[in-house]
Amino acid sequence: MKIASVILTIVLVSYSSCIPLSRDNPIDLINAKLNKVPNFEVNSKLPTPLELSIFGTNQEEDSMEYIFKENKKIDSGVEHYLIEGDIKVDYNVSQVAQNAVRNRNVRWPGGVVPYFIDRSFDAGARQRILAAINRYHQTTCIRFTPWNGQRDYVHIVPRQGCFSAVGRRGGRQELSVGGTCNFHRGTIMHELMHAVGFQHEQTRTDRDQFVTVYYQNIQSGLEYNFVRYNQDTIDHLQTRYDYYSIMHYPMNAFSRNGRPTIVPRQAGFP
Repeated sequence: MKIASVILTIVLVSYSSCIPLSRDNPIDLINAKLNKVPNFEVNSKLPTPLELSIFGTNQEEDSMEYIFKENKKIDSGVEHYLIEGDIKVDYNVSQVAQNAVRNRNVRWPGGVVPYFIDRSFDAGARQRILAAINRYHQTTCIRFTPWNGQRDYVHIVPRQGCFSAVGRRGGRQELSVGGTCNFHRGTIMHELMHAVGFQHEQTRTDRDQFVTVYYQNIQSGLEYNFVRYNQDTIDHLQTRYDYYSIMHYPMNAFSRNGRPTIVPRQAGFP
């Protein structure tokens, strides 16, 4: 059975009591087995399919690859409200400072996230969404519970593209797994993680110890997607940097020339 690698970088909120780090935890056991990370010569060649399949992936599917592919279809009106590929914000990113940080309390009380699956999903999509929620329950003590009139809740909808806000925003908030986004359990889990309050792995404060970002290979104007947050914004819960996180960018994310934009610095885990 495949086990998803779960990101542990979260905005302004500690769920550390919900994510045990003992060696009996399936997440830690998987990370212990993933003891080789390839080194890449960045400027001399394009990444091979094998390299692309190894870095920025997890034991589920290449969730970010699917998300980037699907979100290329989004019209510009929606795209202007997305940062880092799939994080929905309340402002037009083309009209404000592009390194804006979402600095607010996003905790879900008691680690309980009410959700409602839109009725327009077909039976197959609903089953896949519920399977992703169930898989999430197997690795953390955060609980998604069916909406029962609570003021704050996540409305899972089939809009164009895959995206979610980060954490609790107040009232009804949309999480979209439209198009092919709901075909893959890892992609659904990725957006659920955002809704809980988790950020992309490579935004960690300590990320430069583990990866190198090659800005010369990033599409012009999209450099803000590689922001590194400070300790006042996120808490990585004293966990290891996870190259294989379900929330990690692929190595050619936002590339302008097919060459890597984010590359591991280490040959193995600490």
